[in-house]
Amino acid sequence: MFNYFDDKFKKDSHSCNKGNNAYPYPADMAEGLCRLFKNYGGDSFNGGLYRIVKPEDIKT
Repeated sequence: MFNYFDDKFKKDSHSCNKGNNAYPYPADMAEGLCRLFKNYGGDSFNGGLYRIVKPEDIKT
């Protein structure tokens, strides 16, 4: 599902601490969105051009 993203965006060598990846995702959250957060949450790509926040930081 994220093959195109992986091809176009290269993960920066530094990233936020992912923690234990045990964030309680809402039951009605789309599976793809859960996978996005689990695989990429807290990471930045292409020199900081793109960053995916960790789900626990969304309210902040």
